[in-house]
Amino acid sequence: MKFSFLPALSAMMLAAALDPGPVSAHTGHSEHEQVNPVFNEAYRARMNESRAQALKVTAEAKQASARATEARVAEADAATRGKLEAAEARLREATQAALADIENVAAEAAQEMVAKLAGVTVSREEAAQAVKGELVHG
Repeated sequence: MKFSFLPALSAMMLAAALDPGPVSAHTGHSEHEQVNPVFNEAYRARMNESRAQALKVTAEAKQASARATEARVAEADAATRGKLEAAEARLREATQAALADIENVAAEAAQEMVAKLAGVTVSREEAAQAVKGELVHG
């Protein structure tokens, strides 16, 4: 036996439950609101409570996301800082090595120039000290 009237009956019951009824010209409220004001106040209170809870959950999620992002930024900053310090150390070492090479080349050049121009033999150490003195004092 088929109950073909059930879908229609269900639809009518749902429509009746959702229909607010005619709106009163005096109050602007439907019959259901006038009949059951306690229900409406409880419904409004529950909706306000739900909104407040949703706002609270949203704010907590934003704060948690901000903290997580801040932690990731701090980790990336620390990693970048470490790389920068290592690069600066390599640069200092390369600069010191280049300056040492410049001093060596300048000392050799000074030693040869003195020998050719003045005909005097200057030791490697004397030439290096003279070049170093000029580099320091200009």
